[in-house]
Amino acid sequence: MAIAQETVDTINQDTLRLNAETARLTAETARLTAQRVRDQAAAPVDDRLKTLQAQNALENAEKDLANSATEARIAQAFGTVKNASYTGAVELDDKTGTLEAKLLATKAIAAASQRICAQLCGKIGERPVLVAAGTSYRSPERLELYRFRVKMLKQVLDSALTSTRSSGGAETASALPAVVSAGLDAAGKLLSFFKSDYKMLGFDQTTDESVAMYAVAGGLSQHGARVYWPAVQMPAQRARALESIVAELQGLLKLRNQAQTRAVALAALAAREERVAAEDGEDKEQALAEAASYRSDEAVLREAVSGYDALLVSLTTPSGTPARDPIIDLVSDMALESTLQGAGDDTGSLLLLIRLESAGGGMLLKKNLLTGLGAPPLYHMGGAAVSYLLLDGRDGRVIDGGTIAQHGGYTKSSRLASTLGQ
Repeated sequence: MAIAQETVDTINQDTLRLNAETARLTAETARLTAQRVRDQAAAPVDDRLKTLQAQNALENAEKDLANSATEARIAQAFGTVKNASYTGAVELDDKTGTLEAKLLATKAIAAASQRICAQLCGKIGERPVLVAAGTSYRSPERLELYRFRVKMLKQVLDSALTSTRSSGGAETASALPAVVSAGLDAAGKLLSFFKSDYKMLGFDQTTDESVAMYAVAGGLSQHGARVYWPAVQMPAQRARALESIVAELQGLLKLRNQAQTRAVALAALAAREERVAAEDGEDKEQALAEAASYRSDEAVLREAVSGYDALLVSLTTPSGTPARDPIIDLVSDMALESTLQGAGDDTGSLLLLIRLESAGGGMLLKKNLLTGLGAPPLYHMGGAAVSYLLLDGRDGRVIDGGTIAQHGGYTKSSRLASTLGQ
């Protein structure tokens, strides 16, 4: 049996040697053929392209010959060993490493936030700090626009009341001044886009940005600072802001009701004069003139009343996604303003804007001999850049600001849990 096996092995080795020798002879034939083609192509002087092609073919044939000769000598001296089927290949899915990168990016945001806290702790002192998102924070433009509208509407109502007849028929002004008419037109145009102005929510932030805000707010609190979050909760300040808005609207409502009452009375007087004119008496022309005057004054008053109604509707009609009443944002703006400005001898509050510039991660695939033996080939990375700006709430003066870039480095997948503190 042993002799038969030895005979089989000898035959296999001889077969391999013959195959290798055949490959060498084939390569030698190809080399000679390429050389002949080159010699034939070298005759024409102008046909340089064929000469270069023949030269290239000859070089390739000589290279193949050398490789075949080497393999033949190895086969003759040592025999051949077939390639193993196990290669240690690593196949990755499209979403491989996504979750790990997000976790490490979150850790990088937290680390950058701690660096911000260390930078600001010595500059805050005893003053309260209000934290807001840098991407969605708006200056008090909406609040100023609201106050402008309220002030203009009050002037419109006052002018309408003083420039029209009273219910008793006494004329206080012959006609509505042109400036009041222009004011009514301007107020109507401003109020027409009041609702769309409040579709932008002042303190909403993205989930990623809130991670940085949470970390900074918590870090400052741990260092003893008084930190407030206007977008979440400021009950006392909101209550005072709501009382102020209600008082302003009540003052306008009083004027609105006076204008409405006078408009109704003028409508009645106009109807009476129109009935007199319908009788075709000698006072018909005068009655028609009186009726037209009453109707004109009534129209002015009703237009002023509609201005107040439009303002109230714009404050209480839900808008945005998710839908919410614009007056809620107005209360937030007013509460924020009062807190930043302070009251009396109070030093006011600081405003800290946090902005997440970027956050992301990556993955490194490391393949080597150890990979084939079962070693983890994946390394994960996460990083972030967070900007901050500390302002004096009373005058907007910049106290400190900057951008912190945090790179978490590459972490082996088997050590990810310990890196995250688990």
